[in-house]
Amino acid sequence: MLPINFYTGLSKFHGSNEASFYKFDTVIKRINVGKGPKPLSHVIYFSMKKLFRSIFALYGVLIWCIAALFAFPWVLIAFTFFGDRFEKQMIYLAYKISCRFILIMSGIRLEIIGAEKIDPKASYIIASNHQSTIDIPVNANTFPGLFKFLSKAEAAKVPVFGAVIRRICILLDRKSQESRKKSYKELRRQADLGYSVLIYVEGTRNRSKELLQPFFDGAFRLALETGLPIAVQTLKNTGKISDPKRLLDLSPGKVTCYWDIVHPDPNWTDKDIPAFKELVRNIMLERLKQA
Repeated sequence: MLPINFYTGLSKFHGSNEASFYKFDTVIKRINVGKGPKPLSHVIYFSMKKLFRSIFALYGVLIWCIAALFAFPWVLIAFTFFGDRFEKQMIYLAYKISCRFILIMSGIRLEIIGAEKIDPKASYIIASNHQSTIDIPVNANTFPGLFKFLSKAEAAKVPVFGAVIRRICILLDRKSQESRKKSYKELRRQADLGYSVLIYVEGTRNRSKELLQPFFDGAFRLALETGLPIAVQTLKNTGKISDPKRLLDLSPGKVTCYWDIVHPDPNWTDKDIPAFKELVRNIMLERLKQA
């Protein structure tokens, strides 16, 4: 049988108006305080935790769908009939309203440190780490200006949404050298139009136990070619809020975003890219290790 404080704790948990997942964690962890192992309580704790997070993730999927249904028709109509004329307004709608709605309704709070270093009117190469799916709405609401994502070419093949993806993303086929050259030209063109470009420097979500995966060269080569500064965006805690190793996983919580600026030296060449990457990597690691 379970100890009496388990039932007492659950009654307090259900009667609280505070963030339920944190209260539940606290209640169950208290069961494990004491002498001797209690394997049954461990099993209950982890099983119930996964169940609650999976249920909350289903709720999160619903929130994503509602946000998409709100923004998608307007964005599609604007891009189809008016071309580039209202592009920035539609990106603003998708990022600052729909993505913000997702974060608020999912109970995800943002703490932004170093935002004063970013000039909203300037263009940057945004180098971000990547831990989970919620990075996308977090990216959209922590940068004060407008940007486009660098995305895999396959994303444009998504039915219906592909037309919008082609507008808010710059597509890259990493297997094609010709595609890379075209993408770099498009990146420079978008920067001239006032957009920044966001690149996940690890290339994909980090599902490993390491704080960071190895970096690709693209963001750093682009910074050298364009002379644009790199805005280093370090996101902390998104992997705990939504575990990238699980299909359905979500909980409320706080994401901390750190901003740092690195200006490439005009004398740097492709030979300096490894050192350039190491510089940015060390900045991210330092931020991720902060308490």
